[in-house]
Amino acid sequence: PADRQADEHHFADAIVERVIDQPQQLAICRSLGLESLRAHDNVILLSKPAFGPPLYWHQDYMNWNSPAAATPWPTKIFLSYYMTDTTRTNGCLRVIPGTHTRRIDLHDNLPDAHGAEIQALEDFSHLAFRDRDDAIDVPMRAGDLLIGDARLMHGAWPNQTDQRRTLILAWHDVFQFPQPPTWWTGDVPEVVATADPEASYQPTRTPVHYPA
Repeated sequence: PADRQADEHHFADAIVERVIDQPQQLAICRSLGLESLRAHDNVILLSKPAFGPPLYWHQDYMNWNSPAAATPWPTKIFLSYYMTDTTRTNGCLRVIPGTHTRRIDLHDNLPDAHGAEIQALEDFSHLAFRDRDDAIDVPMRAGDLLIGDARLMHGAWPNQTDQRRTLILAWHDVFQFPQPPTWWTGDVPEVVATADPEASYQPTRTPVHYPA
């Protein structure tokens, strides 16, 4: 929000509210059945510099200790607004489909997302950067909007060009845990159905219990 105090990493700007309340974006979310959207009060400008390195495999979710991590539907989503055409050449997103609800080997072998250990990695042959048969690229065009579950395992290719690759990232909580979406007709995991909505859990980037 515009009244937020600026510091080295946070700059107050009225454009934040324009981004998170953008009518076309809200209409798209409604059409996807994303109910009870609650926007975080900031947006993040992500810019991979010219000839920037790859981004390691990781998940941005921090509520792994909570039964909310076991929902078949999302409880936190990211919205990425692409400011430039983005391909593998200049560092497009890559994802491993299904990893928001299905456990794979990386869940047990990666250092915590954005922690000191993984940030210090310089060996790009490390499994945190390695290509995989189950991964797909997500090329985008300038002006495109990407919506994803915060639990999804993702990374990015290196930028092999002499131009920055830029996007705007916004976060939203979605649905009212532990209630399922109004349109949900599938099973509800018992750990979700019996969850205490008032309980609090220690935040962690380590997916210890979930996905199963």
